[in-house]
Parts: sequence; C-alpha cells; structure tokens
Amino acid sequence: MSRNFEEAIKERLENGFKNWNGGYDGWLEWCNTLYEPDAHYNVYGQRWTLQEYKDAWENYFPYSIWN
Repeated sequence: MSRNFEEAIKERLENGFKNWNGGYDGWLEWCNTLYEPDAHYNVYGQRWTLQEYKDAWENYFPYSIWN
C-alpha cells in the first residue's frame, strides 16, 4: 500500500471522528459527503433509507456524550 493511500485513509478516519464528535449538526453535514442518498443501511436487522438513518441519529444525539 502506498504511503499516500495510507495517509488518505488516516485523514478520512480522523476527519470522520472529528465530525462525529461535533454533534448531530456537524455529523449531518459530513454524512452528506460520506453516504450515498439512494443507499440502504442495515441497522440492527432493519433496512433503512438514508433519511431513516439520519432521523435515528437525530434522536440519539441529544442523549449522547457530546451534548
């Protein structure tokens, strides 16, 4: 694996972690660049659309350690 590729992976993970820790609004903005709008997500055995996934996190964030 090339050094540039390793650095790109590291940067993506660190950037994601920073956005995750910024609360729901920061995550929401970042997730629009990460997740495909027409994709489905398997969450706890359920198939969710991107909007369902976002809505679930919106309900979670007020109770998270970031608020």
